[in-house]
Amino acid sequence: MTERKSVFYGEKVKSMLDDNGLTAAEIARKAGIERSLLSCYMHGKRNPKRITVQKIADALHVNISEISGYRDDEPMKEIPVV
Repeated sequence: MTERKSVFYGEKVKSMLDDNGLTAAEIARKAGIERSLLSCYMHGKRNPKRITVQKIADALHVNISEISGYRDDEPMKEIPVV
């Protein structure tokens, strides 16, 4: 199964941070990613994988579809067991 490229709505995430008085550092910590990496995603310099988008959505307490082109019912990429 190939993972399709994420359509990550960085501007939407920035808006949510502003609207809720949150910082990128807080959301990055809650999502378990580096703040600089979240910044790259929000500015369109890198594309996050679906699992990372899900972690960011969880940290923001929103549905994944609110910050990306992914849907909740879309399966995550299977990770092979070695």
